[in-house]
Order: sequence, then structure tokens, then C-alpha cells
Amino acid sequence: MTAAASVSAPSVVHEALADVSAEHGFKQPKYHIAEGSKAGDGYSSILYRVTIEDEDKTGAAEKLVVMCKTTLSDVVGRTIVQYFKSEATMYSRILPALKNIATFKEPLPWPRCFYTTESTSARPCLIFEDLGLEGFVTANRRAIPDVQQLVLALSQLAKFHGAGMALQHLKPAEFKEMTKDLGLVMAQDDPAEMKKFQQFFSMIQGSLEIIEDRFPAGSDVNNKVKAVYAGLQTFFMSLVAVPEPGPGIGLAHGDCHPNNMMFQYDKMSGAVKACRLIDFQLSRLGHTAMDVATLLLPSTDKALRDEHWDDLLQGYHRELQETLRASGIGDPDSIYTFEQFTGFLRESAKYALCLAPIALHAMYADEQEATELRDALNEFHKTGSEQAGGVPFTIASSEAVKQRFCDIIQSLVDWGWL
Repeated sequence: MTAAASVSAPSVVHEALADVSAEHGFKQPKYHIAEGSKAGDGYSSILYRVTIEDEDKTGAAEKLVVMCKTTLSDVVGRTIVQYFKSEATMYSRILPALKNIATFKEPLPWPRCFYTTESTSARPCLIFEDLGLEGFVTANRRAIPDVQQLVLALSQLAKFHGAGMALQHLKPAEFKEMTKDLGLVMAQDDPAEMKKFQQFFSMIQGSLEIIEDRFPAGSDVNNKVKAVYAGLQTFFMSLVAVPEPGPGIGLAHGDCHPNNMMFQYDKMSGAVKACRLIDFQLSRLGHTAMDVATLLLPSTDKALRDEHWDDLLQGYHRELQETLRASGIGDPDSIYTFEQFTGFLRESAKYALCLAPIALHAMYADEQEATELRDALNEFHKTGSEQAGGVPFTIASSEAVKQRFCDIIQSLVDWGWL
């Protein structure tokens, strides 16, 4: 086997590529490996774009371009292992089951996956189709998504949520078995593990200083926001627990924001025309409304919310119910009504409010800040003797971050949600 690479890649990538090459009929595969991600694209993994060609011209295999995803380093802590294990489970078992239950046709709401590893000891790797060949790109993380981007994103998210609810309702035993290993890993009996999360919560709570020019300390709004932040740890710990089945409970993406989606644009007009969901590392059984809250609140501005909020929510719920019907649920309201959805969304918005400063920091980070954030989070995710400890990073307090954060608070006040 001859490798011709523009950049080096870890051995696990080459091993995965060998399996994919064999499966696709390459007799003498040659790899051209290029960087597939840059600072700010991801904070727990690295991507490589690989072109596979057959040096044996008698073979029937055509050129194949794929994306390889692995960890940032060979030192892999328990949390990162769980991220990759969850994503492998999603692609190998759960997403195919969602496709079947909802009778989804190509193209699917997510990319095809060619290879997964579920090992908890070796460095993990996953290989996907390269959506870039169809013109898909990640959104500009600094730009506010337009309404059509959000409509498409919410449509795909609704299909994902609706199929998960249908699978849980129609095949509960199969669903329970599939999802049992998903979720966050937190060793609550490990003092060092809990200390780093305490530092994480303290860092978030400390970000409230940036709202004081607009909502002064002691004001009614400031006090209400502080009360929400005071309950962050309790709320976060509830995410670790597996919830009982009920309205709105299903498969949650878990890290739902525009940077974990890819968009396709019309070459002539530049208008967005398609969306795909990516990065299922934090997928878990939980409140699906959390995904909608974390997608819409940090990524939109107040003007967009004032004009389009109700229409976006109604469109999402219509698509979710259509997916339930396509899955064989005759009465979608028996699973999840619009009133139930908006009620859960109201509660989920408080969690999204707590995460907003970090999300906004990531959105506005320049390349150096994005690299620092990635390195800090990689350090934060290490466990035991691997971790140096300390507060992961300092949340930026730029004017853009301040305005967007305060505008989220103002929207919650206007809706009576705070």
C-alpha cells in the first residue's frame, strides 16, 4: 500500500481507510490526505479530507472522497471516549433505525457513514461521505443565520426528533436497548471530576458581569437571571440522568447549533437550499426542546426573533408531526402537542440562556481565540492524572457578545419566560 499525503494523519486513520478501501473494492489504494477542519470548526476532534484512488487500474473502484474524524491527540480521556462511542452508536445503529421507522428517502437529514469504531481503549475514528462534493459547507459562525437557513435546520431537526419519538413509541424495547449507552459521562463519586465541573459552573456564573450595564445589579431582571444561573448545576446534573418516557422525551442531538450543520447554496442566487445535521457526539435521551432552544436563542438576533419566532416554532412542530404520521402514528397529538412543545421550550430556554455566553464566545472568536478554546476544552475533558485542572477559559466580553447576550435576556422578558 502506497500513501501519498499532503499532511500526516494518525495510524488509526490509515487503519480505518484500509477497511473502507477494501469494502469499496480498491485493490491498491493510494491516499491523499488533507486537513478537513480548522480552528473553530470543532473542539473535541480533528477532521481529515481523504481522496482514495486505486493504483491498480484493473480494479473497478472509482475515486472516493471521504471525511475522517478522530480525537485531537492520542491521550483520550473518558469523556472524549464517550463522545465518540455515542456518535458511533448513532451512525451504526440508531440513525439507520430512524430512517426505517420514518421511511426517510435519500438524501437523508445526515451524511452517510462508512466506518465507525466503538472501542473504549484505542483512539477512535469515524469516516463519512464528504458532503463538500455536493457543495455543502459549514455556516459562517460569526454570521447570524437567515430565516431560510433556520427553516431548513429546524425541518431536519424535526425529522430527527419525530423519528426518535416514533421509534420510542412503536418499538420501546428496541429503542431502550439502542440508547442505553448514550449520554454524558460524569463520575459523581470522583472529587477531581466534580471539582472541574464546579469550576466550569463558576466560570459560567461569572459571565453575568457582562449584563450589568444594561441590567444593573439589584434590578428585577438581573435578579431573575442570577436565579436561573444559580440552578445551572442542578439542571445540568439532570441531563446526566436518563429521563422517564413522556411527551417531548426522545433522541436529542445534544449540541445543536449552526456549526454542527452543513448548508448547500444555489450557485446562481446564493440562496440556501438544503441542510444536513452533523456531529452526534453529545446525542442522548432527553428533552428534544433543548435542541430547539440551544439552536435558536444563541444563533439569532432579537430582530429576527421578534419577526419570525412563532412561525419558526410552528414550522418545526408541523414537520415533527408529519414525521410521526409517516412513521405510523395516526394521532401525533397523542405523542407531542404544540402546547407541550412550547411549554418545554420555555423551560429549556433557561438552560440555553446559561450556555449563551460560551456559545457567543465561540461564534465571535478569531482563529487564535478559537485555538485557545479548543485546547482549553481538550484539557478540560481529560480525566485523573491527565488533567492539569483550572478554569477552562475566560469568556469574552466584547460589545457584540454583550449585546447578543442581553438581547436574549430581553426576549425572554418580553415573552414572560424569565
